[in-house]
Amino acid sequence: MDVPKRIGLFYSLGPHFVRALRQVRAAHPHARITAIVPPGFPKAMLEHADNVLTVPPPPHGLRNAAALVRVLREQRFDRLVVLFDSPRLRVLARLSGARERWCCGPDGRHAALEGGILGTLLRGLGRKIRGHLTWARIWLEIRLARRL
Repeated sequence: MDVPKRIGLFYSLGPHFVRALRQVRAAHPHARITAIVPPGFPKAMLEHADNVLTVPPPPHGLRNAAALVRVLREQRFDRLVVLFDSPRLRVLARLSGARERWCCGPDGRHAALEGGILGTLLRGLGRKIRGHLTWARIWLEIRLARRL
């Protein structure tokens, strides 16, 4: 694996963005690190970033998602780091065009995001279906308990 020269760190709402930025800087002191943050993010917290790219939060609509992917592809990152291992961030990382895609979790561990888009989408769909089935089971149990 080559040493990444251009690293993007994608902000997600959570407490560990600044810590992840410090960790990426410590691991890659000579890389050009771009912090990808929402508008209004305090610039004082970005002292370990070489560049700041301000983008809207991950979109829910396809048109906005395509615009975000275009912006990320223009950056030509060697590595894109996301902060949570979610289906949406996995797909975004895959579509970014970055050679390597990593997740830096809240516990500070780093892991490569492997797998293709189809597998990621199917796993996400499976989780969503299981969640709805669990909700329906709980709803049904509550309704039946009220009748007893």
